[in-house]
Amino acid sequence: MAAACGAAGIEFIAGTELTAEHNDTEVHLLGYFLDTQNEKLIVEIAKFQSVRQDRIREMVARLNGLNLPLEAESVFCAGQLQITRPPACRARAGEGRTLQNTR
Repeated sequence: MAAACGAAGIEFIAGTELTAEHNDTEVHLLGYFLDTQNEKLIVEIAKFQSVRQDRIREMVARLNGLNLPLEAESVFCAGQLQITRPPACRARAGEGRTLQNTR
């Protein structure tokens, strides 16, 4: 992404959003201007991504159980590590399907 931005003359700012819980409240932590060479940070972000990927696989399995066939990898390829309507719809459209229940 940084290379594509550079080629287009756009400044690339490395960032992330981490979701956590504090006192039973979901908190979204936003980080900007990250040090992309910081190995400890990269390892910790990879842990968050792994948990999110596992959650997506669980959600996809539930959707499959509702007769809504979808592959987790399609959601990942749709560009996001979350299962919200836009990435799920893009993934389903890429598979020639819609998000309707097919029962």
